[in-house]
Amino acid sequence: MLTKIGHAVFAPGQRVLVTSDIHGHCDQLRQLLEKACYAPEKDILVIVGDMLEKGWQNLETLRFVMQLSETGRVYALIGNADTTLYNLLTTENTEERRKLAERIDGGKRYWSWTVWDEVCGEIGIPYAPDMDYDAAITLAREHLKKEIEFL
Repeated sequence: MLTKIGHAVFAPGQRVLVTSDIHGHCDQLRQLLEKACYAPEKDILVIVGDMLEKGWQNLETLRFVMQLSETGRVYALIGNADTTLYNLLTTENTEERRKLAERIDGGKRYWSWTVWDEVCGEIGIPYAPDMDYDAAITLAREHLKKEIEFL
């Protein structure tokens, strides 16, 4: 994974809102920002990783953060939960891909729903532990170009 380094500039007295571990709960993120009276034209928002996994709104959450980032005042850091999807969709190493697929399959035991379920739904391939990950990844890479670039 390539590291992107950005320089954040905070004006004196400017509000900086920091959150993390959203884990695919877009509705709760929206409620949190509303409760904090988040003003995208004035405030800085820092998301310290783990936007994805465990919740039911993973892709919606990611796309909402991407939309917020268009203001230039949002700094989203990739977390370990986010890197699983990113690495799965970008690695060419078949052994690493197999391990990532196993991690996703293992996560279903705990959460019953993963970001990979949502990706499969959007690309029209039913999720199954024995699915053809290579074929699904090829379709997902095309479908999620913007999301991959953002991560």
